Order: sequence, then structure tokens, then C-alpha cells
Amino acid sequence: MRNVISIFLFIFLCLPSFAEYKPIPKELSAQYKKEIEQVIKTQVPIAKKNIDNVFREVEAEKDEYMKINIIEYGIESEIFYFYMKLIDATEKYTKIKEFLPGGDSYGDLIEALNPYLNDNRIKASKIKSFLHYSNKKQKILEEKYSYLLK
Repeated sequence: MRNVISIFLFIFLCLPSFAEYKPIPKELSAQYKKEIEQVIKTQVPIAKKNIDNVFREVEAEKDEYMKINIIEYGIESEIFYFYMKLIDATEKYTKIKEFLPGGDSYGDLIEALNPYLNDNRIKASKIKSFLHYSNKKQKILEEKYSYLLK
């Protein structure tokens, strides 16, 4: 009986997770690589500018509750929108959106996107640099307004 339950659990819980990643066809790989690198090249400066605008939003906001929301979610939402641009570009080549979990966490988007970036040998140095930049800005924002976050 225990073996039957183990097999049942494997079939219905583990196998679907193996089906989530569908590689981009080899004949489209070069085109995908070119397009995703272009998206990264154009969207990183836009996202950095939007992150810088979060500082202006916080300073302009009068309501303390809204300031706290902007501090906690402003930069994170910009990272999310950046990754959604990458997901949108990937969606043209594979059905990645079918396997995305619901929610507003960019961590799930990173996990879904990384296999495509790795398989197509797309350098993630600009993405890592962008994430480092956004983390640094988030720390600065939290330090500057630490009195609100207590």
C-alpha cells in the first residue's frame, strides 16, 4: 500500500514539475538570444530610471502610510515589471506564462526565466548588475526612512 501511495504522489506531484520547462527550439534559439539581449539592453536603463523615480515619489508623498508602501514595494515592483518584459519576450518562443505561479513576487519569475537564459547562453551580467543596483537603492531608501519603518 505504501508503494502505491508513493507512486501516486510521484505521478501527480513530481512529474508535473518536470513538464514546466519547455526548451526553445534550436532553430529559434539564435533569434531568441538576439531579442532577449535587446530587451535587456533597452529595459535595464528604463528600470534604473524608474527605481530612481521611487525616491522622488517617497519624497513627494505626504501620507506616511503611502510612503511606507512605496518604500516597501516601489523598487520591488520595478524589478517585477523588468522581469515581466523578459517573460513577455520569452513567451513569443515558448509558453512560459502557462507555468508561472500566480502572485506578485519577482523571485518566481527569476526561477522560471533562468533555464531559458542558461540554455541559450545569454549572459546575465547586466541583469545581475541591475539587481545589485536595485538592492543597493533599496537599502539606501530603508536607511533614509528607517524612522517610518519601525
